[in-house]
Amino acid sequence: MPKRSICCMVAVAMIVPAVCYSGPMVFSVRPSTTVQSANFGFRSGKLTPYVGLDLLTIGVDVEYYDRHEQSSEYMGTSWSEERFEASGSAILFMPTLGVRYALSETELLPYLFGSFFKSFASVSAEGTETDRWATTGGTPQEHSSEYDLGDEEEELIEEILGVWGLDFGFGAEYPISEQFSIAGMYGLRLVFIGADYEDSDSSGSGTYQWRDEWKEELGGTLGLSHAEVALRFTFD
Repeated sequence: MPKRSICCMVAVAMIVPAVCYSGPMVFSVRPSTTVQSANFGFRSGKLTPYVGLDLLTIGVDVEYYDRHEQSSEYMGTSWSEERFEASGSAILFMPTLGVRYALSETELLPYLFGSFFKSFASVSAEGTETDRWATTGGTPQEHSSEYDLGDEEEELIEEILGVWGLDFGFGAEYPISEQFSIAGMYGLRLVFIGADYEDSDSSGSGTYQWRDEWKEELGGTLGLSHAEVALRFTFD
């Protein structure tokens, strides 16, 4: 997804709660969590809608080397080498929209929560493949070629990394002061993975024609429970 679309979504998610709710702003930090480590929202009665944005970066380096030699009494020795080096990176933007609903207004505040998150990926990769060989008594030869992700490969990887999910559960919040509170929560996080790729190829001349079509689909669901502690700061 273009960066402009991501910025528009985040801006809307930030502005709408601010316009619709006039209550105090709540900034929440959840240490040691893999999805949505921080968020802010606006408290209005028992409801606190919130928005979060996480950033995840991934880097990968790959190196492959293979050497083959063969020799005989009559043919002598020949050899060949193949080396492949590549590096890739991915940046994942993960905006989150959610809401907390207070079950009561006692000093120890129990609540329910639910949220939706979606990741948007930007990937790149490049590499070099080098082949070297030599026959008996011959001069070593070398050929190198550059490798880069094509548009279709890039879109497929970004689609695979573009997971979405739901997070819901319950918790309890205890105010230490009017501006600071600590909360514990337990919930279930569902992550959905899906991607598909299809293409075709055809050729022929005269009366002979051929055509191939193929389609690949990937889908999966990951569910995991989680228990977390949150630190919340309230600004009037």
